[in-house]
Amino acid sequence: CAVHLLGFGSHVNSRTEDNDDSALHIAARFGLEEHVTLYLEHGASINRMNDCGQMPLHCVCAQSHGKEDAERYYRVCKRLIDHGGSVAALDEEKQSALHLACRTANYRVVDLLLRKGIDVNRMDYGGNAPMHKALQAVAYRLEHEPERTVRSLLNYGSIRIWPGAIPKVR
Repeated sequence: CAVHLLGFGSHVNSRTEDNDDSALHIAARFGLEEHVTLYLEHGASINRMNDCGQMPLHCVCAQSHGKEDAERYYRVCKRLIDHGGSVAALDEEKQSALHLACRTANYRVVDLLLRKGIDVNRMDYGGNAPMHKALQAVAYRLEHEPERTVRSLLNYGSIRIWPGAIPKVR
C-alpha cells in the first residue's frame, strides 16, 4: 500500500495532524523495517522532530516491545543511524535515544548507541541519567535481561549505582 501511495505522488514527509509524526516516525515506532527502508529510499527526513521533539530514532528506542521483537527494533535503529539519524538529539524532556532505549531494556540498541558515542551520563529534565531509566525497567522487563543493559552502561563509564538499588529476583 505504501509503495502505491508513494508511486502516485504522496509526500513521504507529510505529517499527522495530532502529533506531527511523519510516516517514518510511525514506521520506526512500530518496528516496520521494510517501511523504514522504503521511506528512507524516497527521501524521508530522518532528523525531523514531531510535536514531542522526537525524531524517528527516538520513536524506535522508546517503543515498548516483547523480547521476540527486540532484534527487529535493533535493526530499525541501526538502519536509522546508518542513514544519518542523530544519536545526540534530545526530545522536549531532554531525553536522548539512550534514555529511551534503557527504559525499554533493549540491550542491543543500548550497545549500538553507546558504540556511536552517545553521552552515557546525560541528565534529562527530571535529573535522570540513562542508568536511572535502566534501573526503573529492571522490575518489569526481566525477559529482556536488563542486567546486560546495566553492564553496558557501566562499561561505557556510567555513573555508579548502589547495589541495593537493584531489586533481587527470585
